[in-house]
Amino acid sequence: MFVCPSCGLPAPASGFCTEDGAALAPADDPLLGQTVGSYRIARLVGQGGMGAVYLGVQPAIGSRVAIKVLSPAASATAGMVDRFFAEARAVNHIRHESIVNVIDLAVLPDQRPYIVMEYLEGAPLARHFETHRPFPLGFLARLALEALSALEAAHAQGITHRDLKPDNLFVTAMGRLKVLDFGIAKLHPELGGQSDSTRTGALLGTPQYMSPEQALGQPADARADLYSLGVVLYEGATGRRPFEAEALFELLRQHIESPATPPSALRPDLPPAFEQVIVRAMEKDRSRRFQSAGEMAAALMAALPALPDAGAAAPSAPPFGALKPAPVAPTAAQTGAASRTSVGGTALAPVSVQHRSSPVGYIVGILGVLLALGGISAAVFFYFWSSKDSVNVTFEAGSGADPFAELATARTEARKHFADAELVTISVTGVRPDGTVDLKNPMHAMAFIFRSPSASKSSKQCLVSVSTSQYGTFAAPVEDTSFNCQQPTIGAPRCTLKGIMKKAPAGTKSVTFSHQVNAWNWVLMGGTASVTLVPDSC
Repeated sequence: MFVCPSCGLPAPASGFCTEDGAALAPADDPLLGQTVGSYRIARLVGQGGMGAVYLGVQPAIGSRVAIKVLSPAASATAGMVDRFFAEARAVNHIRHESIVNVIDLAVLPDQRPYIVMEYLEGAPLARHFETHRPFPLGFLARLALEALSALEAAHAQGITHRDLKPDNLFVTAMGRLKVLDFGIAKLHPELGGQSDSTRTGALLGTPQYMSPEQALGQPADARADLYSLGVVLYEGATGRRPFEAEALFELLRQHIESPATPPSALRPDLPPAFEQVIVRAMEKDRSRRFQSAGEMAAALMAALPALPDAGAAAPSAPPFGALKPAPVAPTAAQTGAASRTSVGGTALAPVSVQHRSSPVGYIVGILGVLLALGGISAAVFFYFWSSKDSVNVTFEAGSGADPFAELATARTEARKHFADAELVTISVTGVRPDGTVDLKNPMHAMAFIFRSPSASKSSKQCLVSVSTSQYGTFAAPVEDTSFNCQQPTIGAPRCTLKGIMKKAPAGTKSVTFSHQVNAWNWVLMGGTASVTLVPDSC
């Protein structure tokens, strides 16, 4: 039998598909050409130890999905089946746009379970790492921010991925990132997860990217994912992994006790702020790492403007042509159109910017808007990080802190670094409808950026970030590129945050005040992946 690799239509002999004209391919897999649920299986996309992923096509409307089928051997193992189902439960419980979407879960007639997922066009980050060593830093940081947005959502639901690596970070044809494979995620018991006592002693994860506590067989929490992402950043930035060994025991020992070569020793042009993000994420002692995905995103956001290619392009398109996904079998001649490496879903539509709302991502969505409005600026800071030069200020957070009430305090702290520091940006995450934040909530934070006009004339270190969260208030100078040192300053916004929130769409979670589109505007970001631009004209 032969099968159309484009639509899955079976045929008794070789030739061309009667529906789309594609050259038919031999069906050497019994699933090819078969109907699974409402989808015809067109071709094999990828295969691994636990099973295989196929392209599925809905015959009536032509929609594409990825169908992940567990292998016969894995299907006979109860633990593997539980893990397979756990992936579907985890993904649908989180529901985040940077996590591959699971559409359906069922069982084949031969009792093999399968998952129907969205179809992605692109390639895993691992393939891009093979092509580009070292990797462009700005694009690497922006992909990491999308991963952190997904991890923040997962961790908020008590879900730890535990196998974060370049193979599980998929870059779509639009240059967006999707986190894949929650198959060994740590879940709450109500989602089918096992207790920590059950997990203790089990070695789960990929050794090259495994946190020290995972290497020791200890329970892993959200900080294990941040360690793994730190290893991914190290590899992307330097072109090599921090630890390599032929023996598994030696590799795990290195994760547990051996210091990694400083990234800047392998890449001298690595900005110090970006290196500090990597080093802190990879701390052996998890209490010394970033304590949340939001905190790591804070540090990465602060480092982003110093990266040489940070403003190369918006996330709606790859920032350099060489990152276009490479064609794989079947070839363009066989299908009538260039085929891309694919797993799980339809690529997101390009980012569009409208004056009221447009579909974009969560944390990096706002970055895409600011890029489209004219390039990276200091306004893209959402969180801020404390460095060895930071000043810790005692702050007693109430249940409803008003960010504007802290503006004077923040300015005072900024002027300890630059006497003439003036406001450039306000960013608030976790903002509530009444314009306040709950600083006892780890997902809530507020941050201010100030610029020194005098320092801007002679130095690239012209900015000071002041951030407040449940960990206190921190002030730190930020070394930035020269165009950020020309950002307009302002004494204070005209509008109050409470007044702005009255104009905000339901579900608004983050607010940024900055000078964009030649005016002072408020950028409101909602939980429904929308962005609204509101003028500061109260």
